[in-house]
Amino acid sequence: MVNFSYIFKECKDSILDDLDTYGLLYDLNFKHADTKRVFYYYIIKEVCDSIINTKSNNKVVVYYNEDDLLDDNIFVREGWCNNFRFKAFFNTIVKKINSLLPIKIHISETTFNEFTDCFNNQLGDTKGVIKSLNRPKRVAANLLKIKTFTKKYKLTYLDKDYFNQLKVRSIMYK
Repeated sequence: MVNFSYIFKECKDSILDDLDTYGLLYDLNFKHADTKRVFYYYIIKEVCDSIINTKSNNKVVVYYNEDDLLDDNIFVREGWCNNFRFKAFFNTIVKKINSLLPIKIHISETTFNEFTDCFNNQLGDTKGVIKSLNRPKRVAANLLKIKTFTKKYKLTYLDKDYFNQLKVRSIMYK
């Protein structure tokens, strides 16, 4: 299981650099196409890299909790956006990625640390959650949705071979 907040921390500096380079950082508008493009590119790339490079022989699941993102969040801390807009934007990104990529993202109201503590101590409904995560996700054989999405946002540098590696990794362990 990979925590989405770790994925975001890995690409946060690159996002900040690009937003600053293109003059989008200090007037941060999540509805602006160029802003979305920067976030989508780095987050999709980092999600894919995290899954492709995982050494586990088990299926990889991305764990998402919006509150995990707010720990030391420079976007909110520096006043470039507020908590509500940031959470709403990332909830949209995560749902979009979950619908586009052949990966499983578990969206939870429990923080990652709370979940792992409950899992390690076998508390709560963690067994039920793990069972639901083991159900296979349907994978479109041609990845048409992600190809269309990358064309729309001009993310052409994320090529089909890159997504095919992700598809192979995700269907390898059912």
